[in-house]
Amino acid sequence: MRSPPIRVRVPPPPAARADISDRRSFDEALAITAAAKARFPDAPDDVYQRGRRLVVESIQCGVTAMRAHVEVDRTVGLCCLDVAVRLKREFAAACDVQIAVFAQDPLFDHEGDEAPGENYALLDQAAQHPAVSAVGSAPYVERTPAQADQNVALILSLAAARGLLADLHIDYNVRAAAPPLIHAVLAHMDRLRWSAARGAVALGHATRYSLFTAAEWADLRAAVGARAVAFVALPQSDLYMMGRPADASRLAPRGTLPVPYMAARGFAVALGVNNVGNAFTPQGSVDPLALCPLGVAVYQDATDATCDTLLVRRLLPHFAGFYNLIDSGASRRTPRLLSASARRTRACAYASATPPTSCCCTGRHPCAPRCSARPTSARRSAGAWSRARAARRSRRAEHAVQAS
Repeated sequence: MRSPPIRVRVPPPPAARADISDRRSFDEALAITAAAKARFPDAPDDVYQRGRRLVVESIQCGVTAMRAHVEVDRTVGLCCLDVAVRLKREFAAACDVQIAVFAQDPLFDHEGDEAPGENYALLDQAAQHPAVSAVGSAPYVERTPAQADQNVALILSLAAARGLLADLHIDYNVRAAAPPLIHAVLAHMDRLRWSAARGAVALGHATRYSLFTAAEWADLRAAVGARAVAFVALPQSDLYMMGRPADASRLAPRGTLPVPYMAARGFAVALGVNNVGNAFTPQGSVDPLALCPLGVAVYQDATDATCDTLLVRRLLPHFAGFYNLIDSGASRRTPRLLSASARRTRACAYASATPPTSCCCTGRHPCAPRCSARPTSARRSAGAWSRARAARRSRRAEHAVQAS
């Protein structure tokens, strides 16, 4: 039995995550990623090591197939593709790494252009590599609706010409006034006579559809019909990026208390686990630290200050008296327990739940030496623990590869 495939990208280099600011906007995310990608061609070994770690950790979690989105554009050239091909071959016995060459940047250089630019030429070149299985893009980054439509047409035509699967990230917004691009996708599929024999066209994100009424969903289902279309929800990105209010004086409706917002204003507030495994909360873990990466998405905030808040370093001690824990001695243990947890996870809360495997601030393992987000006194003991654990996991993955 094969585990469900996952969609992955090589994480950005260290400085990219350190530049996350209080704005936390979509444009900021694109700008940070672009700045990080500019360093890729000069550091292929770094890209390989981070990509390899991602594949190894996925295998340890039982993943046997993944679609790896490999960005191709004038900034990175084909360096990411070279790394992906190397990883695909290295782990062929343990995991089917399906390479999708992907244009995250616009295919058109300028707003008035009618013909695609250098990014498309590079994508076409990458699509000819024999190790590539799919080609895709993000039409929403184009400057005009007409160019977004042309983006879709170019990708589907390229996929058909090269015998590849198609993967589009579309309608990545929650604006009711934005017309969905799905109908253009279906029209271009019909023009190309796209059949199921070519494989399904994957449509990722598509968060605009979360605003659909029941009637609109029925219309979409009828429009799709029997066409080979597969929708892919990507909630980790979607929850973090979508639904941010344009008015900074208002908070996004999240259905739970805005803990970082309240903590910053002096409220005594904490995150807590409750009702695990009953009708009110049939999901989730008993691990309180698992709330930290969840909180980053829920509160759409990945700054160091919020990560500290989500780790309840400054919050839980306020509740010792509230829960009548002072006399029991639990209040004296709490700071030490929190300190121990923080040594493993401070400023890395959103990397992983138990415990993190990459650091938001440095790109290294959160407990690795020289992690600038952690105090010097915490680096030595936690670093030794972390490196030993990472070595064990790496050995197990290597053994799994050899056994296969």
